[in-house]
Amino acid sequence: MRLIETSRPFAVRGFALCVLLLLAMTAWAQAPKVQWSAKVVPADARAGESAQVVLTAKIQKEWHIYALRQQGGPVATAFEVKGEAAKANGEAIQPDPQIKFDENFGVDVGLHEGEVSFAVPIQIANGGPGEQKLTVLATSQACNANTCDFPAQVEVPLAFTVQ
Repeated sequence: MRLIETSRPFAVRGFALCVLLLLAMTAWAQAPKVQWSAKVVPADARAGESAQVVLTAKIQKEWHIYALRQQGGPVATAFEVKGEAAKANGEAIQPDPQIKFDENFGVDVGLHEGEVSFAVPIQIANGGPGEQKLTVLATSQACNANTCDFPAQVEVPLAFTVQ
């Protein structure tokens, strides 16, 4: 009986260690592979005028996201402008993506690595001058040579001043 009583603290510690290890692995696996930022260009946009929201993705080394338009395979990167300060005014544009055969999906894909900026044309609302806020919903799927994260939707907040 004594053997069982003394082994119980070791079993509890072992269980606790396993739980901590699983939590650490889950946190690492869910760490975002892409960090988004946004700004309005030109910085001196006026009410009623056209401008662009420039969204920049900083992608972890050895990972990539996909181009705006894909034929089959992964989830294409996409943007949705939300808010009353401006509305989308055309399709997003991107630099030329790298075209590669993607082993994860078995098709040729357009992809971006490192840091990449996209532009979404917008029409600034006709309201008065002053501080304005928008949110852009950025959708992307990050993959590396072996695996892909689930597609992610990130709300990118944006404050800007209307002249």
